[in-house]
Amino acid sequence: MSCICLMGRQGSICSVKALPPISVMDHLLLFERSWMSRWKSSVLHEGEGNIRSVKWRGHLIAWANNMGVKIFDIISKQRITNVPRDDISLRPDMYPCSLCWKDTLTHSFFIRVDDGKRLKLNHPACLNFPYCSCTRGISCKITVNTVSKQKENSVTPAESCICSVKERHASEMRDLPSRYVEIGLPNLLAFFTRLFHGLYGMARNISYGKIISLKWSFCVSQFETEFYVSGLAPLCDQLVVLSYVKEVSEKTEREYCARPRLDIIQPLSETCEEISSDALTVRGFQENECRDYHLEYSEGESLFYIVSPRDVVVAKERDQDDHIDWLLEKKKYEEALMAAEISQRNIKRHKILDIGLAYINHLVAKGEYDIAARKCQKILGKNAALWEYEVYKFKEIGQLKAISPYLPRGDPVLKPLIYEMILHEFLESDYEGFATLIREWPGNLYNNSVIVQAVRDHLKKDSQNKTLLKTLAELYTYDKNYGNALEIYLTLRHKDVFQLIHKHNLFSSIKDKIVLLMDFDSEKAVDMLLDNEDKISIKKVVEELEDRPELQHVYLHKLFKRDHHKGQRYHEKQISLYAEYDRPNLLPFLRDSTHCPLEKALEICQQRNFVEETVYLLSRMGNSRSALKMIMEELHDVDKAIEFAKEQDDGELWEDLILYSIDKPPFITGLLNNIGTHVDPILLIHRIKEGMEIPNLRDSLVKILQDYNLQTSTTLLSNNSEFVIRAMEPTVLALLHLKMSFYYIMMKLLSWKQKDFSGRAKR
Repeated sequence: MSCICLMGRQGSICSVKALPPISVMDHLLLFERSWMSRWKSSVLHEGEGNIRSVKWRGHLIAWANNMGVKIFDIISKQRITNVPRDDISLRPDMYPCSLCWKDTLTHSFFIRVDDGKRLKLNHPACLNFPYCSCTRGISCKITVNTVSKQKENSVTPAESCICSVKERHASEMRDLPSRYVEIGLPNLLAFFTRLFHGLYGMARNISYGKIISLKWSFCVSQFETEFYVSGLAPLCDQLVVLSYVKEVSEKTEREYCARPRLDIIQPLSETCEEISSDALTVRGFQENECRDYHLEYSEGESLFYIVSPRDVVVAKERDQDDHIDWLLEKKKYEEALMAAEISQRNIKRHKILDIGLAYINHLVAKGEYDIAARKCQKILGKNAALWEYEVYKFKEIGQLKAISPYLPRGDPVLKPLIYEMILHEFLESDYEGFATLIREWPGNLYNNSVIVQAVRDHLKKDSQNKTLLKTLAELYTYDKNYGNALEIYLTLRHKDVFQLIHKHNLFSSIKDKIVLLMDFDSEKAVDMLLDNEDKISIKKVVEELEDRPELQHVYLHKLFKRDHHKGQRYHEKQISLYAEYDRPNLLPFLRDSTHCPLEKALEICQQRNFVEETVYLLSRMGNSRSALKMIMEELHDVDKAIEFAKEQDDGELWEDLILYSIDKPPFITGLLNNIGTHVDPILLIHRIKEGMEIPNLRDSLVKILQDYNLQTSTTLLSNNSEFVIRAMEPTVLALLHLKMSFYYIMMKLLSWKQKDFSGRAKR
């Protein structure tokens, strides 16, 4: 017995266990258990040399002998194909044929024939015709492909035919079978030559009403390899090949046996594509021949057994762990990590964390510290111990700065020493980076007092460093040492100082820092102080600003604007402050204040020669004549004097004004233009000296007449009753007469004045 094949089988009528065929020298025997549990043997083939390989799949048995490969159908009890050896130059005992079934559905099989290097992929085709239940025609495409004997390694084109089994009409039955075969071929004669015997036998079987099966096989792929094939096994659509390799020594130029290989190839029509190749180390491979290796496989477990004289090697299909091994071997860590994450439920030997740590180490070794630190976030996750380990590793290579942006800040929280170590690293070399970390990291991550002391030590060397001072203020704020923080903010004039005061209610801490606040931003400081009078009194603020009167004035002025009475006790002080720092607002203050001592104010204004303020004070104190005199003598402003006289509405003031202006032509012009509605202009005109030159006299007289007309019209129109008008008719006539007389006098006066002017001009 040279080979044996086992296979269980279910019959169509009853369950029958069959002992598979056994090859004895050149006989192929099939043992079957009959329905009475007795063994029955039958010869399937004999007479063509030793049968060296048998493969059974379903109801098909394939075997190889010295002449080629045959396939037998157990159901039809027929041999359905024969694949002969084209080249018999190689001894079949040294290079035996290898074959395997591809799958159960298509019953495809691979064979290795000829010189041990040629492979064929064959597909058995079958036609089954159930006689009893067939009600309509059944068709199948038949493809035949043969190996040409004229040209080595050539394959003739495939030929096709369509066969249909149809039921014969009752009128055509006569003595003919009830069914017939209808064949359509491109070349019926050529096809009939090949299938004559098969069709003849099928027709006979149909006439007897049997279930017949017509089967044959055709070659769909044939290609050559560079190695000898010792074994074949299917792997999905691919093929596992046990290769026997001979190589030539460069020194002796002799062939020697290399290690056998287990290759995975993808068969194509006339060639193949190598998917993978692994050299196997077996004992004694230097002395082994092609026939010494065998390849068997376990279908359900996807296991492959490589058998040699001294070793049995078990191979299995690569799983995701193997793929990750290969990626790690090629240093493709990122791809390996991704593959592990995708298939984390299927991997058994690898852990995502281990792959990730290897990836980090690889990046560190390459000097890609930033990328390595960034990957720590994803790989280390919430494992605090691993985080601390990686931080120390980065410290050893001097790259703490690289990992600092990615350290966990909440969940998990590392030991305070870790964060302090990184802060010290930045404090030694990068003040800006240190300040950034202090702002970004929560204060509970590290010992605040330790960092504060470290910053203060550095400030001893650089006391004016604003970055360190600001950072120290932030540390003080977190430590609730608001007084020190506020002092630093004020020193730096930091914009957040007022926000800090409001946020933490630090008004008790700023009572002795009011000057600093005012120096920083007096407007914001005053608004804040006035808004919080209940926390810092007006008295306290004024006392604190006693040495800075300019700031004291700003505060009191804003207080007076808000409320004229709140700071009444300081109004006397404010007179001097306004006089010194804000004279434009002194007069409005004197007018609006009801608590200002007038004598003190007059004294200060007279000392400083503040005429307008003095005039106001004199007027307010009842000394209007002195005030008017001061306007005329100090200001020389007739308009202001007239305006003052109008405000006082005092006849004596007008008399004083006329007396003061009578010898001053510009003042007379001003009086003539403005006096008409308050004083009789005749009083002024009679006092004008003859020969005095008065600018714009004509225009001034015309304006007096216009003012007089306006005053008369207003008087008449003020009573619109017809009765009143009739009653006042004599009065109106008298006024008109007076008006004409006055107009005559004015014109005469004007004519006289003009003559006088022209006469003097001639002289």
